[in-house]
Amino acid sequence: MSSLFHYAGEAETVVNVLEDPEDYKAFEIAVASDFDVQTAVERELVLRLASLLWRLRLATAIDIRATARPRKRRERGPSRPRAQFGDIKAFSTARS
Repeated sequence: MSSLFHYAGEAETVVNVLEDPEDYKAFEIAVASDFDVQTAVERELVLRLASLLWRLRLATAIDIRATARPRKRRERGPSRPRAQFGDIKAFSTARS
């Protein structure tokens, strides 16, 4: 049965640096076992579905990690000096 689900597209689905190809194989078999594959087209569709679901899981995990990181506050350039509370005369002359 596992030979039926051998898919050459595994190389383009699994990111070897981040993922285990054996985990993908198990996932692919689990997805394929939910379908009664009768034709080559059905087989390809099921394997493509497994590939897309696997990638979606990876993309979601990456997105969660990216949004969980604290963001640096953007600097808005040099700030203007603020007038002190007692500098009302300086403030009024600077505006005119």
